[in-house]
Amino acid sequence: MMRLVVGRRRLGAPVAVFVGGLALAGIASLPAWAQCPAPTIEVQPSGGGPGRDVTITGQAFMAGCTDELLQGEVRPPDRPQAGIRIVFVQGSRVTPLATVDAGPDYTFTAAVAVPESARPGRATIRAASTYQPVDAPFTVLAGASAHSGPSPTVLLAGVLLLLAGLGSAGVVAARIRKPRSNER
Repeated sequence: MMRLVVGRRRLGAPVAVFVGGLALAGIASLPAWAQCPAPTIEVQPSGGGPGRDVTITGQAFMAGCTDELLQGEVRPPDRPQAGIRIVFVQGSRVTPLATVDAGPDYTFTAAVAVPESARPGRATIRAASTYQPVDAPFTVLAGASAHSGPSPTVLLAGVLLLLAGLGSAGVVAARIRKPRSNER
């Protein structure tokens, strides 16, 4: 049997359970003041070859978090983080991709390209600032280079040349078939 001793008197188990219950109830009823989630990043797509364009979206990038009450109210988070460095990490190689600032809603979006030096396998895209870095996995795919085919500009130029050539051929054919007015 458990006994709680107060001074020289022993109190029984029911009193100990009651006092312990009050303590736990007091702790459980404290307000959850911490209003600042940890920063996160998402990479879309999560894999691709060298040169592939990817979009990195970050959330909750605030320059600090106060979980204190100010005149009975929770203080808002500090200002958005600035100078967030986006890097590509593969093995011991770290390649800078971009530097961004979080907006007033503590988010950012960055469009970057997978480095040409990336090798097939696992990699990490990291958002680093003066606070703890945030990582997202990325898979470099073999043979999935963004430059495996002609660029959109080359394709457009080819289509325009083809259309121009077809138009010229039609004009020449029409001139050949049209009888001259003096031949009738």
